[in-house]
Amino acid sequence: MTDTAEAADPSALFVRDGSTLHPTTLTRGPWDHGFLHGGAVCAAVGWALGSAQPDPGLLCARMTVEIRSMVPLAPLETSATVVKGGRRTQVLEATLSHAGRTLVRATSQWVAYDPAAVPTVPSRPTVPSRPDHPNDPGARSEMNYTRPGFNCDAVELRPIRGNTEDEGPGLVWVRLRHPVVQGEPTSPMLALMAMADLGVAVGWERSPAGAAFINPDLTLQVNRQIGRAHV
Repeated sequence: MTDTAEAADPSALFVRDGSTLHPTTLTRGPWDHGFLHGGAVCAAVGWALGSAQPDPGLLCARMTVEIRSMVPLAPLETSATVVKGGRRTQVLEATLSHAGRTLVRATSQWVAYDPAAVPTVPSRPTVPSRPDHPNDPGARSEMNYTRPGFNCDAVELRPIRGNTEDEGPGLVWVRLRHPVVQGEPTSPMLALMAMADLGVAVGWERSPAGAAFINPDLTLQVNRQIGRAHV
């Protein structure tokens, strides 16, 4: 297997070889086409966390991802372990490494789900319906998107207010177009992990003072159970 799972029409973000994930061209980010988009990084480390979770009755309530260095389009060794066990709550940690160097570290909190204990919540404003037409980020000539790549091909974006190319705040409907790992179902939780990094794209990309910044870490918090169907 080559360093990158090249394909004219890749069918997943990664190809698995044991505990190693080989990224396809669907994972490429816009800043440097030789490195992964943050969403693909979260998907890879999220897959590692889910694979190490021994109790199907526990649900992920929080995942924090620390990106220590840019992640190359190269074989990524995954490692995950339960660092705090328990019947009702567990803590798992995972890493992504390349050539013996740890590039990404993630921690996650998993909790037991009891449907009888779910409180009644106040009604929320109705979410706008899905727009009829998807956005094409690659149509913006000033954005150096590669094809295939994460922004244009791994996800489908349908802007409701604003878009991913302009400063936010905005509101975008999004779905994952492809499985995270070839030949394996992608759970709703894993799909959410893969899309979580897009929040910065529709939010503020500059501080209130006007300074640009990157997001080297990400925290995803899940406040309710999400569907169990696989996509």
